[in-house]
Amino acid sequence: MTTGQTTAIGITRAAITGGLFLATLFALCWGAAIAGIEFTHAFLALFTPSAVGTPGAFGMGILCAALGGAVGGAVLALFWNAAGRLGLG
Repeated sequence: MTTGQTTAIGITRAAITGGLFLATLFALCWGAAIAGIEFTHAFLALFTPSAVGTPGAFGMGILCAALGGAVGGAVLALFWNAAGRLGLG
């Protein structure tokens, strides 16, 4: 690879990675909230309107976090690849 060239990022891989990352982060924050650490509630509220500690909140939050992370990862890959084709990276 020469200077100024960028390699393309696979959109599917970026979507899967983003989904797994946000789902894992949600699970960690949910566990911290259950343990009594209050500052995680704002992050949890991004993905579920249910009360923290309920099974429904965990299920809906994991699903929404995974979907949101997948969309975010795919959009990131699309922009990365577009910038590379335009010679911006």
